[in-house]
This record gives sequence, C-alpha cells and structure tokens, in this order.
Amino acid sequence: MNSLIVGLDVSSSWCDAVWLEFMPAGALRDFYESPAFAECHRKLEANAKSIQFLVSLEPSVVILEPTRTYSQILD
Repeated sequence: MNSLIVGLDVSSSWCDAVWLEFMPAGALRDFYESPAFAECHRKLEANAKSIQFLVSLEPSVVILEPTRTYSQILD
C-alpha cells in the first residue's frame, strides 16, 4: 500500500494543495520549479467540488500549514 501525503495551505477563498507519494530527491526549490511539481499541485477554489477532489485522492496524511491565528494555537 502506497502512502499519499497531502499538504494544504488554506485561505478564505482558495487552497493550495500538493500531494506526494515520496519526498522528492534533491533541492526542494528545484522540485518546485520542475514540471513534476505541476503534476501534483493545484490551486483550488474554496467550494464543495474542491473538497470532493481532495477526498478522491484518498490521502494517508493531510498536513495543514499553520498561519496567523491558527498557528498561535500550536505555540
């Protein structure tokens, strides 16, 4: 069974989503600027269709990027 990790950066009107089955080799900046990144990244609108897409990925783990007031809870 493969693990799928989904990383989310959520705002009030959109969500950046990246999904990976493994950690990319080499520098993350190189991966971010590569065509491979485009294959596993979407900027999604904040709506039910986007939620359905994320659920369809069947992730093993979802990681949320803590920012502003949400990150204060983790301090």
